[in-house]
Amino acid sequence: MTQYDAVVVGAGPNGLTAAARLTTAGWRVLVLERSSKIGGGSRTEAFTEAGAVYDVCSTAHPFGQASPAFAALGLERHGLRWCHPPVPLAHPFDDGSAAVLYRDLDTTAGGLGLDGPAYRSLLEPLLARWPEICDGFLGPLLPLPTHPVAMARFGVVGLASAARLVRRFQEPATRGLIAGLAAHSFLPLEDLLTGGMGLSLGLAAHAVGWPVVEGGSQAIVDTLAAVVTEHGGEIVTDHEVTSLGSLPPATAVLLDVTPRQLLTMAGDRLAGWHGWRLRQWRYGPAACKADYLLSGPMPWTAEACRQAGVLHLGGRFEDIARAERTNSAGTMAERPFVLVSQPMVADAGRAPAGRHVVWAYAHVPGTSAADESDRIEAQFDRFAPGWRDLIVEKRVKTAMEFEAYDPNYIGGDIAGGSLGRGQLVLRPWGVFDPYRTPVPDVWLCSASTPPGAGAHGMCGWHAAGRVLSARAPRSRTG
Repeated sequence: MTQYDAVVVGAGPNGLTAAARLTTAGWRVLVLERSSKIGGGSRTEAFTEAGAVYDVCSTAHPFGQASPAFAALGLERHGLRWCHPPVPLAHPFDDGSAAVLYRDLDTTAGGLGLDGPAYRSLLEPLLARWPEICDGFLGPLLPLPTHPVAMARFGVVGLASAARLVRRFQEPATRGLIAGLAAHSFLPLEDLLTGGMGLSLGLAAHAVGWPVVEGGSQAIVDTLAAVVTEHGGEIVTDHEVTSLGSLPPATAVLLDVTPRQLLTMAGDRLAGWHGWRLRQWRYGPAACKADYLLSGPMPWTAEACRQAGVLHLGGRFEDIARAERTNSAGTMAERPFVLVSQPMVADAGRAPAGRHVVWAYAHVPGTSAADESDRIEAQFDRFAPGWRDLIVEKRVKTAMEFEAYDPNYIGGDIAGGSLGRGQLVLRPWGVFDPYRTPVPDVWLCSASTPPGAGAHGMCGWHAAGRVLSARAPRSRTG
C-alpha cells in the first residue's frame, strides 16, 4: 500500500491550506474530498446565462488578504488577485441615507456627524497596532495570544457586547453600522464579545479593506490546490470518508470537519469521556441565501450603496438587535438582518456586459428548511425600490440545503459552530491544543478550531504547524 505522511479529509480552504503547508515542508500528502469539486465554502458556480458566476457562500475576504498563511504560501505569486470595491461597506436607512465605512478612517469618521470624534478615538489606537492585533485575531486566543499587550488593549473594548459598545455613540447611523458588523456573529447583540467581533471587522476594513477575489472565491482553493500538487501532493475528489479506519496508513490525519462528523468517523474510539467535550459542541443559527443575476445594477436609494462591496440591511440598532434575539430563540424574524454582496463593483468580469450579480443571505433559525427569500426581497424593496424589474435569474439555498451542499454546515450553520457561551475562545474543546483530538495522530483543522470561520486558511495552517512540531514524516516506501 502507498504510504503517506499525512492524509487530509476535506478540500475546503482550511484542508487545502493544511495540505499546502505540509507539502511545502516536504511531506507526502493525500487530500480526500467527498464532492466532485474542491472548495467547500469557497466554491464559485455558474448561472444559466453563459459567463455569469456567483459564489456559493463567502465572497468578501478581509482576513483572506490579511492571512499570514496565504502570504507564506505565495498565493498571489500563483495568480490570486484581490479586487477592492470603492466602498467596503454601506448600511442604508429608511430615510434614504446610509452609514458608510470607507477604507480611510478620517473619511468614515467625517460622515458620522457628532460621533466622528468618538469613532476616531476608538479605532485610531487599535489601527496603530493592527499587525499585532490581526495576528491575535487569526490565532488561538488561549492559553496566551501571540501579542498579549496589543490584544489586552483590544480586549478593553472587545470583550463588551455590541449593546454596550454602542453606548459610546449617539447618532442612529453609527449605532446601526456597529449593529450590522456585530451581527456577523449570529448572536444576540447583548452577548459578550459581540462588540469585539464587530470591531474586528471594522478594523479590517480600514486596515486591509474587504476585497473579493478576481473571478470568484473558487480561485482561493484552486490556487491552494496548485500549491499542493506542485509540491507532490495528491487530491482525490468524489471520495467520502465515513470512518477513520478506512483511511490509508499515515503519520498524521487532519480533518476539515466539525465535531459531529469527527464523532461519527471515530466511532468507539471517542466513546465515553473521550468524546464528552465534542458531544457538548453546539451549532448556531443558520443562513438562507439568494443569488440574483440582474439586468442592471441595484437601484439603491442611497448613492453610496451603489459603490459598496457589502451592505447590511436591517436599519437601526434596535431593529437588528430585535431580529437577532428572535432568530437565536428559534423563530424567524419578520424583518431579518440581511447581508448583501455586490462583487461586481470590484470585479466586473463576473457577468457579461449589462448583467450584474448580487447575493444576499438572511439569518434564520438552525435546521430551517424554509425558503426565506421573500423576506430578503422585502428588505431589498425597502432600500432599493424597483429592483424586482431587473431580475434575470434567481437561485435560493435554504439552511438545510446548505447542509446537503456541505456537511460541515450542520443545520445551515455556516460558521462551524456557535460563537456563543465560550465557544469563540474554547474552540472546540481545550485550552492548550485546540487542534489535537483525543484520537492519537488525528488533528482537527476546520472552522470549528481557532480562529474560526472565513476563507483565510488559518485553522488549517495552525493545525499543520502543530503536526509538524509533533511528528516527523514516515519513511516513504511502497
